[in-house]
Amino acid sequence: MRQELARTGLRRDFVSFIPRAPLVVVACADRSIVSRYGDRGLRLYCIQDTAASVQNLLLAAQDLGLGTCWVGAFDEQKVRTC
Repeated sequence: MRQELARTGLRRDFVSFIPRAPLVVVACADRSIVSRYGDRGLRLYCIQDTAASVQNLLLAAQDLGLGTCWVGAFDEQKVRTC
């Protein structure tokens, strides 16, 4: 699965480490928020909530002495098929 995820990256030089990483976390948003908040939920709150959770995960990992790297340059449609 890591090999497949690496192939979804938009910058090959940047995502070459994914297949060797001991852990890969894929953060996903719950798009059902649109039923409560409409387009603003889909286009803003989903992004804010997901970004905040990833940032908290990175900070917690750092506190444990672990290195992290946030990769945001990928093809979302391809990730869905992994």
